Amino acid sequence: MDAAGSGNTVQLPFGSVRGILHQGSREFLGVPYATAKRFEAPEQWSQQYAHGVLDATSYSPQCPQLYHNPGTTESENCLSLNIFTPSQRLHDPLLPVLLWVHGGGLLIGSAMDPQYNGTAIARAQNVIVVAINYRLGLLGFSAFNSSVKSSVSTNNGFRDQMASCEWVRRHIVAFGGDSTKITIYGESAGGQGVAALLTSPLSRGLFQGAIAESPGATNTVTLRERVAHTAAMLSHTTCNAGDIECLQGLNYTELIGVIDGNTDSAEGNHWAGMTVGDDLSPDTALNLVRAGSFNRVPFMIGTNSNEGALFIQTNSLSPAQAECVYRSLGDTTNTTIAEVLKGLYPIVPGQDNLYALIDLYSDIAMHCPIRELALALDEAGVSPWLYSFRRKPACPIQPVLGAAHGFEVPYVFHTLGNQPSCRSTADDQDLATQMGSLWAFFAREGGQVPTWPRFEARTKGQVAKLDLGLDPEDIDTEARYRSEYCTRLDPLGIPAFGRTSVQLNDAVARCMHAK
Repeated sequence: MDAAGSGNTVQLPFGSVRGILHQGSREFLGVPYATAKRFEAPEQWSQQYAHGVLDATSYSPQCPQLYHNPGTTESENCLSLNIFTPSQRLHDPLLPVLLWVHGGGLLIGSAMDPQYNGTAIARAQNVIVVAINYRLGLLGFSAFNSSVKSSVSTNNGFRDQMASCEWVRRHIVAFGGDSTKITIYGESAGGQGVAALLTSPLSRGLFQGAIAESPGATNTVTLRERVAHTAAMLSHTTCNAGDIECLQGLNYTELIGVIDGNTDSAEGNHWAGMTVGDDLSPDTALNLVRAGSFNRVPFMIGTNSNEGALFIQTNSLSPAQAECVYRSLGDTTNTTIAEVLKGLYPIVPGQDNLYALIDLYSDIAMHCPIRELALALDEAGVSPWLYSFRRKPACPIQPVLGAAHGFEVPYVFHTLGNQPSCRSTADDQDLATQMGSLWAFFAREGGQVPTWPRFEARTKGQVAKLDLGLDPEDIDTEARYRSEYCTRLDPLGIPAFGRTSVQLNDAVARCMHAK
């Protein structure tokens, strides 16, 4: 069989990998890409498979995390990936590769989530999809004082992501993939990982394109802060925070448990932030782009119109409650924040004003930071392609309002039919087909279709609108998307992303009894 043969077995330097044929695609599940000691950087997989064969017909364990998904196992030996390929390749001898990084706030999630199954998009778009696992929480994102054991490192979850890119670059040809056409893509914390790799000096040459879906790119903590957060969390264990040997000997469930028991503390709710100030991430993504220190590859980025609907912890907001929330956010020197917010997000008497708070969160946490990053990329000469996903799904992942955070994912993956209790409409299925074709086109061509312009200041910042009726041959765009809101919000200094969620929900809780 040739190296990129269409059979269910491929040959790697470590032995044979045996996969399965499923719904017109080949699946190779639970393929290890790296090994890692606790708190240390990953090392490329180099072991021979037992008896010369890897059974890749079922999922491997997920990485240890706060929430245990029913029917799954978990283990620290979790640095594996799932590969989905068409059963028969069409036209091209080697296919472009889409490498998926899951979301979950750097605390939860796995490549085994049903909505990340790449079978349908691999078959429909003639691409190869790779979905990866990476370390999470304390096990993936701890940081220690420089005086501790020299082999420990920071941002290990992001280092895992880079290691997966390196494995794919070396070995994807055996599965029919083109190692010179690797596009990394991810959503939420996965999009944050994409932004981290885009701007990391350690990841040059590992990929040729990048797509960040609703990334928390501005959600960062300094190295000093993360060291302090780590020490605070580890103080709840039986080990000293600087005793790496002791910490490496603990059962992993004790380390997972300390975050689970302290998520409401100042140290506990910062784990969704990327650590800046180490060799992987010397500075924030925005600052690195402004300094011209980033990987200059084609880049696509976007948000969902009602991002905040997933994060605001109330089902309704009366006018009095909305007024209370606005006023609880504090004052600026010249005018109250409340008055500025009421001008941007008016409070309507006699009606539910929840959408006003959703729009506020969406702008502060997502739309405005991503617009700022896009403008910086444009200024640096690498203008990205921006989108705004606007479809309120007929079968939403969760019962919240509008096109909320994460709701675009099943459209990108063609996995709308994975919800047995709800049948998606033909229009939704068509939107999924068109969005999948745009993501695949980007991976194949290193850019977007001609009717989707780049986001450029000189052309008023065109943003593609992704909604029912999407036609790649005639994409509808919007100029200056949210620009007025972002301009007026910027001086207020309301913290972005995860801290916005904490601040707003604290305000909502305090204001529930307002009349």
